[in-house]
Amino acid sequence: MKKQINYLLMLVALAVTGVFTSCSPDDYSLASPAIIPAELVEGISYTVTPDPNNPNILVCKSDLGAGRNVAWQTPFGLTKGDNVTLQIPFPGEYEVKFGVDTGNGFVWGAPFKFTVSDICTDFISGETWEMLAGGVGKSKTWVYDNGQVGCKEGALSYGDPAANPSLGFHNFVDNWTPGYSENHCSDAAMYDSYMVFDLDNGANYSWYNSSTGETQTGTYSFNEQSYTVEFVGAELMHPSTWDQRLLDWRKGFQIVELSENQLRIAYIRIAGTWGGEWVECFNYVSKDYLDNYVVPEPSGIQIDPALLAALSTEMKYAAWKIDEEVPYDWFTIDGNRKNPSWQTASGYPAAYKPTPDSYSDFNIIFCSPAVNDYKTSSLSGTYTLSDNGLFTLSNGIDNLSLGAGVELKTGDGNTLQVLAVDVDDVGRVTDLWLGAMEKDMAGKDIEYLGYHFVASYGGGSSLPSFALSINYNNTNSWSAITGPTVYTSGDGVYELSLTGSNQLMDPCVWIDCAKILGKYPNCAITIMKIVVDGKEIPFVDGDISKDVGDVETTARRYVCNPWGLAACFNGDKTLFLFDSEIKITVDVKYDTGTPFH
Repeated sequence: MKKQINYLLMLVALAVTGVFTSCSPDDYSLASPAIIPAELVEGISYTVTPDPNNPNILVCKSDLGAGRNVAWQTPFGLTKGDNVTLQIPFPGEYEVKFGVDTGNGFVWGAPFKFTVSDICTDFISGETWEMLAGGVGKSKTWVYDNGQVGCKEGALSYGDPAANPSLGFHNFVDNWTPGYSENHCSDAAMYDSYMVFDLDNGANYSWYNSSTGETQTGTYSFNEQSYTVEFVGAELMHPSTWDQRLLDWRKGFQIVELSENQLRIAYIRIAGTWGGEWVECFNYVSKDYLDNYVVPEPSGIQIDPALLAALSTEMKYAAWKIDEEVPYDWFTIDGNRKNPSWQTASGYPAAYKPTPDSYSDFNIIFCSPAVNDYKTSSLSGTYTLSDNGLFTLSNGIDNLSLGAGVELKTGDGNTLQVLAVDVDDVGRVTDLWLGAMEKDMAGKDIEYLGYHFVASYGGGSSLPSFALSINYNNTNSWSAITGPTVYTSGDGVYELSLTGSNQLMDPCVWIDCAKILGKYPNCAITIMKIVVDGKEIPFVDGDISKDVGDVETTARRYVCNPWGLAACFNGDKTLFLFDSEIKITVDVKYDTGTPFH
């Protein structure tokens, strides 16, 4: 095999005295004495030696002595250090270049070429390689996910870079996956494309582009530790309409999901007419899985009978309005919300932005003026609610525009199916999702268009309740402590407490108010007093950070943030070490007119 073989290989493991680390020559700060390329010769300034027990392992060792900043260009990229170990699975001809920092840049010697004669399957064996490429001597074919095989909703997902600061395997948060029927990539012919990974005497790769009829062939390298993948001679399979979104479709890819049936590969697109830098992720499924997939029979909507009973009892006491922040979403036949990341109106894709001005005055009232009557802003009639949560409205419902191309409507027979019922922290029904069944061209049920109603109760407080609590941890033992939950009942001052003890650094203290941002994105949580073991701690509320919690609808005040302590605490994290109790008093306001953070 020739030189290009080396670029198709994976980095399986690389360790001698440290971790295999990519670097740039600019990383070095110490200059070495002057040297010329002719001095950088294998056997004189460095050696490349096969392991006596495994000739597929090559040990690269600098002989220049201490005080020299050296680097290596290997088949797996650039790395630094006096000693580097290469594990090469496939036979072929390879090369290594040795370089030294002179203070004015790196000087590189001529490539040293060497041959690996045999295959070492130890480096490409195991479940991961089988899932990606079928295993040693085999291949595996991947196609676009068409959204109809139980994995993702379509071939492409998007993710906010701010929500993915550490993009990696099993570490990708997407915020939108356009459905197959939308032809989002404007390339209806793309779904007959396929790509093949194999491990047949090399890490070979090919991609057939059904939109152009062309086939690209090359090789790939897969890092089993980081789950990154790169290609030589061919590009990652993508629609031709997407060509301009990356400068190089051969490198910079992160596998975020890999299983027997599913492969998801993400990257950071460049800015262009399509928008700014953003995470895009192509969703693939194995061709064998697609070809043999059997659509399961829908189990139907399953609503907790206790929640239906609570709804049936309480619905007559409320006026039900369409939620202004999250007015609608699509649901599967089984009642699963398709876009749960849509938590606020600003979180919807531009093509589906809600238009609250068109429905802000709408409501529906049940049991008025008599039992089994209902009325809306413009019509009235009678209704029934079945044991499985199906509303039938005799005269339907107002046809309102909720957003671009999205209308409020009933399904066949003026029906709306209960999809979800939510209660607040004191057990009162606050949220109701009702869905109208949508059908395909053949009249087959395909999904629900769900409408999100929120309750406005008459008499007493009509405001929802939210859970407030103090949370504590430390970066040494990561032993969590959570204080008792206090439930809000509207604007007011609330005292929170937490008992226990911790003397380990670094302390972490934060206040969470769950779900409040979903309904009141303009809320405020102002810290009034902080008391640790009976001692009041001086502070400036404006210095203490505000952010969303682990869930986007949770409002968080990070009282003691070990990674960015508020300036008012003068760098003293020990203020939050405690032996018995922490008390924090907060003033909660549901709507200040200004976003929480």
